[in-house]
Amino acid sequence: MCYTLYMLTNRDDINALRREDGNFRSHALVGGYPLFYIVGRDEMVHCAICASQPDMYVDEGDATTDEPLACWKIEAVDTHMEGAPLTCDDCGILIESAYGESDATREAEAADHAADCDVDGWRG
Repeated sequence: MCYTLYMLTNRDDINALRREDGNFRSHALVGGYPLFYIVGRDEMVHCAICASQPDMYVDEGDATTDEPLACWKIEAVDTHMEGAPLTCDDCGILIESAYGESDATREAEAADHAADCDVDGWRG
C-alpha cells in the first residue's frame, strides 16, 4: 500500500478531525476525499466509525506496566485518493478511493483476465 500519512502527534491534531457530534470525519473538509485511519503498531486500517470508538484512542498506560496502550491508539490519517478499496480491519466495510483504481491497474487486471479466458488459443 502506498500512501502519505498525516501523523497525529498530539490530542489537538486528533480533535481537529472530529465533527460536531464527536465522531471522526469520514471525508476531508477540503475536496471531500475519503479518509482512513491507521491504528496502533500493526498499522491496521480503520474507517471513521471504528476509529471513533472510545477504545481506539486510549493513550493511558497499562495498569500492569508503564507502557502506553499503543496497539489501540490512532497513529495517523490519510486520504484514499486512488486504488482498490481499503477494508476496515475492524468492521470490514470498504473504504472507496476518490478516483477508483488507476488505468494501469485496470489494464493489468484486464490482461490477466484475458489470459485466463484464453483456452487452447481461442478467446471466447
